[in-house]
Amino acid sequence: MDAIGGIRSTSINLSGKVSAGEVMREANQAIGKWDLQHLGWRGFQQLDWVEDITNKYPEAVNIAHTCSSHTPGYLDQVNDLFEGMPKADQKEVHKYFIGKLGLEELSCRNSGAAGGLCDKKGAYLQICQLTKELSSN
Repeated sequence: MDAIGGIRSTSINLSGKVSAGEVMREANQAIGKWDLQHLGWRGFQQLDWVEDITNKYPEAVNIAHTCSSHTPGYLDQVNDLFEGMPKADQKEVHKYFIGKLGLEELSCRNSGAAGGLCDKKGAYLQICQLTKELSSN
């Protein structure tokens, strides 16, 4: 619990080295680069490089499916996943989450955020900030 009585979302603190704007620019570039508007969620999952990285690190898929800005712990899971992972793989996992953020951005644009439906966007945004930071160290 934090000092105000709320639940602390994670023990990981983002350093601020990577801004939300920076990862949103990456996500918006990914929308065009990978044609996410037309590929959609399933098409993205079927890209060869996505299949390769998700087969190698199924924990990334689990994090992507379960993360939510309403629930704690997902940044700790990402940090644990990245421990001991080769830098090249860290960069690929970062790209995977950038793609997920891009897809979530498209969903939120098309459907809006009614009822908290864009909770994953906030989670993916933080995940992308952390993965960019970790893969750049």
